[in-house]
Amino acid sequence: MKPTLRGVGISDARKPVQIDRYSNIGGKAYIEYHDTLNYFQGWKTVLPKGGWVSYNKVDPKSQSAQNVCLKVKTKAATILKLELGKYVANLNIPSTAGKWKEVNVTVKTMPSGVSDLKLTNIGAAQAEVDWISLTESPREEYFLSTLPAVSKPDDNGFIRRWMILEPINKPNRGNTVFTDSYLREHFNKEYFAGQQTILPKDGDKVTVDGKSLTWHELEANRYNVKLFRFATKNELQEYGVLYWGVTTIDCPQEIKNVRLAAGSNSASMWWVNGQETLLLSGDRRMVMDDGMSDRFTLKKGKNIIRCAVINGPGMSDFCVRLLDEKGNPVKNYTIK
Repeated sequence: MKPTLRGVGISDARKPVQIDRYSNIGGKAYIEYHDTLNYFQGWKTVLPKGGWVSYNKVDPKSQSAQNVCLKVKTKAATILKLELGKYVANLNIPSTAGKWKEVNVTVKTMPSGVSDLKLTNIGAAQAEVDWISLTESPREEYFLSTLPAVSKPDDNGFIRRWMILEPINKPNRGNTVFTDSYLREHFNKEYFAGQQTILPKDGDKVTVDGKSLTWHELEANRYNVKLFRFATKNELQEYGVLYWGVTTIDCPQEIKNVRLAAGSNSASMWWVNGQETLLLSGDRRMVMDDGMSDRFTLKKGKNIIRCAVINGPGMSDFCVRLLDEKGNPVKNYTIK
């Protein structure tokens, strides 16, 4: 038997399909690490002219999918032939100047149902592919392009406005190490000055292990903050990382018996006004209200929420909101 990384099951093609976990490969195509000095960046598929890779059993889950999105890197324009069973589409891939870029290509309507996916480089230039997805429209942006001066929680109370620090390198080959004791040790370690007191502005920098990292102000356009997409968009480390986030909420009055409800991929710790409020340990997938804190009081005026999210090989994200004593979302505050 020839071993592969494909595994079993049907893959949802609306989500990124990691074709480096191929079913078959040929034409001098090969798989290699993004970065041989940092294996947590994952693998990529290298397709020279004539190279091909196949991935079995993908499902677009749509009868009107007409968009192909790839994370790709090329030094010159090329053509990738996409095959889904008997369906064929030629994808014109522009030069990305040797940098990773998400490229959307409009195609004729794809067949619905499960089929095998094959990608072949029929152009002249070599292409490197991280993943591919099949959707009805171009992949949406995960963060607002223009930020309002003051934000509010969404209709379900989720806080979407944050200052996020570029990821800290924290290589872990798996997430099973995220026990309470491990997390307390590594979340309570001081990585940069003012870790629990700083109120950064967009563009501020800190130094961690001799590396300069930048704070980014962002607002998610959905209830969960996609840290993995933040890293991808800014060409930052995606796997084996530790994120720090901070936001400030302004309450018009004191609110008692509040609980913080959060979910994260993978483990996370949460602080409100400098006090540890919630710890989510273990190998987790992001689930709404996955953990809830004890009751506490939001003071009138400024309240500061901080979080740390750690992940190994997974796609990091989190969601958080505040619930009142009846379990209803607290929404009568602003976010700055």
